[in-house]
Amino acid sequence: DQSQLEGFKKQLEKEFADVVICVDLLAMRLAVDMAECIVSKFNETSNKVGLKTMLDSQYGAVVVS
Repeated sequence: DQSQLEGFKKQLEKEFADVVICVDLLAMRLAVDMAECIVSKFNETSNKVGLKTMLDSQYGAVVVS
């Protein structure tokens, strides 16, 4: 049913937000640069699995070579 699907989606959105908020607060407390962590891990995984898509931390852009 479409209304159940929409309700489930809204609940998931709230749960995703809770996770991001908790991780962000923990990172702030530990003085961890989340942007750099994300870029680094994304690029590491891209290299590992042979993808050409990379993130550029300086420009915040996706680079596909």
